[in-house]
Amino acid sequence: MRVSKTIMLDTLTVARTLTDAGFEPRQADALTAAIRQAAEAGDHASRTDLAELRAESRSDFTEFRAEVRSEIAEFRTDLAGRDSRLTWRFAGAMLAQTGLIAALIRLLG
Repeated sequence: MRVSKTIMLDTLTVARTLTDAGFEPRQADALTAAIRQAAEAGDHASRTDLAELRAESRSDFTEFRAEVRSEIAEFRTDLAGRDSRLTWRFAGAMLAQTGLIAALIRLLG
């Protein structure tokens, strides 16, 4: 939730400070105008805005981590099931091969 903020800016004091620091009057006026426009635009974030964003980001990241962990657990379960099926298939193939070799030995021997 964004709250409208009003920033009071004494543009004359800012321009004089810049001029006293060595800026040309036109430069000081231009920089002061840019500062005033940026302040009035309200496109700046407050500490509260940043804290809210940080809290939202942490919440989103925590939710993301939980989803990833759940996906990994599902993947591991699926992988374990496939591993078990593959082991049985391999054992079946070995048994069939042994039977075939035994039959060939009887037939040829």
